[in-house]
Amino acid sequence: MLLVCVPNSPAHTSPGEYLEYHFYVPHDDDYDVWVRVAANTPGKRLRIELNPVGQPSYSETFNVISKGWQDYSDVVWDLLYLQENEYWLRVYFETGGVNLCSVSVKDSSSRYYVHTPGTYSALFYADIMDFTPQIKYGNCDDYTKWSVDALVTTDPECVQAISEKEVACAIGWTQAGEKLTYQFETDGVHKYVNLSFRISSNNPSRRMEVALYTADPSLYVITSPGLGWDEYRTVTLENLYVGAVRYHDIYIKFLDGNVNICSF
Repeated sequence: MLLVCVPNSPAHTSPGEYLEYHFYVPHDDDYDVWVRVAANTPGKRLRIELNPVGQPSYSETFNVISKGWQDYSDVVWDLLYLQENEYWLRVYFETGGVNLCSVSVKDSSSRYYVHTPGTYSALFYADIMDFTPQIKYGNCDDYTKWSVDALVTTDPECVQAISEKEVACAIGWTQAGEKLTYQFETDGVHKYVNLSFRISSNNPSRRMEVALYTADPSLYVITSPGLGWDEYRTVTLENLYVGAVRYHDIYIKFLDGNVNICSF
């Protein structure tokens, strides 16, 4: 799902303010609550409260990744067992200074999490922001889910990545500001992970911002080796703390563009 935040989304929030939503769950199952938010300074928090009609309410507090007022990311309260009922959902702005784009409740089975450890094709993205979706580049037309620009690669490590496709494809023709989202699941026992990205570029100064949204939200910047479009190299972020939380999101922003990525 590609979410676009419109200019009149709630903003200029103050501490203690909240928004309230009403929804109905048609059958008992596991659900995820997704709140898409942005902030300009670190240390911002929000609290999500669920109140089933006729039953006690319960809530959870979350940190907000701060990358700018228009740079939105998802806060996900996942694997909530909800019974058939009406619900009131409140989003409390504990600290204020948070913009809100959208709120959604999804069946947990709709998530696109990959399991760790493993190396996966870059086409296992859960979300994407492509500035020119109407223009299609590359020769992977038959192998991509959406209008992402992608090309076939024979890089040995890319070929070995877990994939649903018959060929190895790399996402390419990236522009500055475009984004990818990946989601992965850990076992809840191992508290640290390594994140690796197989990337290439023809310029050694091309950067990618990597935001890991987990127990301890963190931002990193990695740089492509810049040895040529067909010269893929693996860049690894080591020993990243994820805690006992099982489900995690990776947000990638191409700061300069012109970086290809074939696996993660």
